[in-house]
Amino acid sequence: MPPTHRLVSASLIFTSLPKPRIIPGPRHPLYRCRMASTSVFGLKESSLIHNQAYIDGKWVSAKEGGVIKVTNPATTEELGTVPELGLEETKQAIDAASKALKTWSKTTAKTRHDILMKWYALMCEHSDDLARLIT
Repeated sequence: MPPTHRLVSASLIFTSLPKPRIIPGPRHPLYRCRMASTSVFGLKESSLIHNQAYIDGKWVSAKEGGVIKVTNPATTEELGTVPELGLEETKQAIDAASKALKTWSKTTAKTRHDILMKWYALMCEHSDDLARLIT
């Protein structure tokens, strides 16, 4: 398998990719076994699922209470809901992002590196769950 490349602190580091794991589809006999866990999605870490929006450091619902159903396009099964945010929540999110960008742009390269490496480590730690969520 060819090496992958990632740039860390201006150094080129070669790493080997792990062998890909095949996740069986809904018609595969092992599919139901794989789903057995504490979450309906078959996740090890159920706290990765939220039915709220993350705005300015807080999980929030739509002020008007509206929700949008999230369905599995293959089965039409309802998987959950997300808030149907309005103009006010959208403006709050934009303002929060603008404020965060100002703070982020003032941080040092070392601080950014450390934060991004922690994020990378968390993604690696939860890679199986993240893969289930996006497929």
